Amino acid sequence: MSFSLEQIVIFEAVSRLGSFTAAAREVFRAKSAVSHSIKALEESLGLKLLERSTRHVELTPEGELILAKARELLT
Repeated sequence: MSFSLEQIVIFEAVSRLGSFTAAAREVFRAKSAVSHSIKALEESLGLKLLERSTRHVELTPEGELILAKARELLT
């Protein structure tokens, strides 16, 4: 399991904002870079963290747990 602090920051932003586009604006990255970062984080953890649709993003139960840990790490 290997992930970066940047991936955690991006995951927290996507989770909080509910949007890859809004998170990309906040972290000053391209939307594709945000998407790639989340996919790499999910692969590294072996978990699906987000349910994606064309309108919004929702956390999976596993994503909720990881988000709590991510917020602890970021504080």
